[in-house]
Amino acid sequence: MRRLLPITPGDPTRDLRADARALAQAGCDALLLREPERDPADVLALAEDLRALLPGLIVHARCPGGVDVAQSLGAPLHLPAWMDLRATRERFDGPVGISTHAPDQARDAFSQGAAWVLLSPAFAPLSKPDDRRPPLGLQRILQVQRAVPGIVFALGGLTPERAGAAWRMGIEGVAALGGVFGDDPAATRARAAAYIRQQNRLD
Repeated sequence: MRRLLPITPGDPTRDLRADARALAQAGCDALLLREPERDPADVLALAEDLRALLPGLIVHARCPGGVDVAQSLGAPLHLPAWMDLRATRERFDGPVGISTHAPDQARDAFSQGAAWVLLSPAFAPLSKPDDRRPPLGLQRILQVQRAVPGIVFALGGLTPERAGAAWRMGIEGVAALGGVFGDDPAATRARAAAYIRQQNRLD
């Protein structure tokens, strides 16, 4: 199954409810809520509202109270690369994924019970122009996808055209931040729709 996972920009002044409506209108049903600078009470209310619009909402552990928010909502939880996946799974009973930055890390995460991984950077990230890490490229990410039981989300520099190429190759997931979120909800809807069109061409 081909999946698009937008990642929120982490701007506490941004109207994510309007963004979520725009994503839903474009045909998207998932979102990774990654908002480390928001108030803890706001995170729970926001997550509840966003999940009503995008049922595939995933809560990032970097959100204040993120683990508890995911637990209370029965939502999946995503971990940053530095968190202990095995220890988290012992105290969190829902699906858990984690960010990884090398194929071996991704494979190890699945052996520890991850349901998905974000593997980056596929290309130079659109949202991090100063990122100096060498891109992995789609072929290396595809090798991981073929070797693991869960979803690999390629992340970093995934334009709609590159996303289409990844899906055609057999990479199940594409995660995007800079490529999806525009200056306003209309721009976000148009950008997300460009990714969804690539998905639909393969259905």
